[in-house]
Amino acid sequence: MPESRRRNSHPTMQLVLRRLDRVAENLNPVLIAIIIGLAILDLSVFAALELRQLPLRRISDTSDAVPTGPLTLGQAIGLPRH
Repeated sequence: MPESRRRNSHPTMQLVLRRLDRVAENLNPVLIAIIIGLAILDLSVFAALELRQLPLRRISDTSDAVPTGPLTLGQAIGLPRH
C-alpha cells in the first residue's frame, strides 16, 4: 500500500514543480526590469547628493572680478541677496 501512495503523489509533485518553473521563467524579465530601474534610481540619488556638496561660483562675462566665495543656491539661480 505505501508504494502505491508514493507513485500517486510523485506525479502531482512534478506538476507543481513544472508550474513553479513556468512562473519563475515568466517572472525573471519583470525582476530584471525592476533591478535596472532601482539601479538607475540609486545612481541618480547618489549623483544628486554628491553634486549638492560642490560649491557654486559665479562667473561673470562683463566684469573681471574674481568671485569672493561660494554662492548659495538662491544666488546661483539669480534670486536677490538679502
